[in-house]
Amino acid sequence: MQYKLHIQTLKKKWTFTMREYLIKMKHLTDVLASVSSSVPKEDHILYVLFGLGNEYEPVVVSTISRVEPYTLKDVRAVLQSCENRLGRCSLINTNGTTLTINLSF
Repeated sequence: MQYKLHIQTLKKKWTFTMREYLIKMKHLTDVLASVSSSVPKEDHILYVLFGLGNEYEPVVVSTISRVEPYTLKDVRAVLQSCENRLGRCSLINTNGTTLTINLSF
């Protein structure tokens, strides 16, 4: 029960890289599977997406509204690519707040 709650409430914090966050999620699904409570791939994807911050909202919306669903591998690739892109456009203060560079043309 504890692991089910944890997987449903895990959030990607600024201290986690996307890779670390995805590894934590994978670990939780593995633990649940080991006690005969496996998490369907679709639910795993939803838990990953719903634990993300607002900066990932465009990815979340496009992923959940897609007619042909993504695989978990696809979602991982998209999220890691998005994190790399976000990293080029923002800086994180030591107190955890994000400074974003907004460009307008």
